[in-house]
Amino acid sequence: MKFSKRIIEWQALHGRNNLPWQTNDPYKVWVSEIMLQQTQVSTVIPFYENFMKSFPDVLTLSKANLDEVLNNWAGLGFYRRARNLHETAKIITDKYHQVFPDNYEDLVALPGIGESTAGAILALAFNKKGTILDGNVKRVVSRYLNVENNPRELKKSIKPFLYQNSPKANYQSFGQGMMDLGSLICVKEKPKCDLCPIQKTCLSFKKQDFIKTKKNTVTKTQESFHWFIYHKNNKVMLCKNPDEGIWPNLWVFPKRELFQTKQNINELPSFKHSLSHKDFHISPRIINIPDDMETDDKKTIWIEKNKIAKLGAPKPVLDIVKKILNQNDKGLL
Repeated sequence: MKFSKRIIEWQALHGRNNLPWQTNDPYKVWVSEIMLQQTQVSTVIPFYENFMKSFPDVLTLSKANLDEVLNNWAGLGFYRRARNLHETAKIITDKYHQVFPDNYEDLVALPGIGESTAGAILALAFNKKGTILDGNVKRVVSRYLNVENNPRELKKSIKPFLYQNSPKANYQSFGQGMMDLGSLICVKEKPKCDLCPIQKTCLSFKKQDFIKTKKNTVTKTQESFHWFIYHKNNKVMLCKNPDEGIWPNLWVFPKRELFQTKQNINELPSFKHSLSHKDFHISPRIINIPDDMETDDKKTIWIEKNKIAKLGAPKPVLDIVKKILNQNDKGLL
């Protein structure tokens, strides 16, 4: 039996067939694929469902302001993905009249859509030939061929194998099946070979030699700073981050002192917020200032505490707002 047929038959019986984005709607497939970049399915599902409630179609997303989109993305991380979604939605609305392109060249020209995402949209939404190259698929093929899962083998072995063994039809089931096989059976540690539909022809299983890909160890950088939480008239001050760097275009508390005041400073417990490549050690300070004090910094705004959650703000800001700033009864403000 052909490789692709075994995958398709296995997927129908044992694969994941009830994920909320499993539809022929390319908009839903696209949003899910962007969210699933570097994020697990179980984490993505609630974010995806909330995002769809706010932006049910590409036109709605294109007409939203960036703060709304970033707010709906808060907690998922890698915020550049949200900015690319917003920008691509505008292009699809204006250039393609709300109709998703169904060819590889047009898809990869859109912000945030690379080779694998384009392949997923083609296969899963349009049932056209498209090569999905997510981590699960690359792991399945590299083990099947008994080669390392690295960029060199991706070009030399993994991609050619997928091109040659793609089915003549039913690309949707094949693409989903390859991802499901990697996620459910051919897992990173202790693969469940006894349940695998391609076990008999898998070179790693035959040799009982599962090559471990060398991991690129990333040394996290450390950064410490204060957040100055200025408060007056039941409002707090926020400033918008620039387009580049950490948390681009998101609203945060100022990291520098903007007012010279003799008011008491309420030092809150420091905490650590970890990203994939960096640890932030943040020391928040709540400072009540007189009603008539203002700053010349035009990048700042005053906003009511209960409205901050509607802005595009990173998770640690929202956590502070939720757990600390609204607890007036505890005397924090």
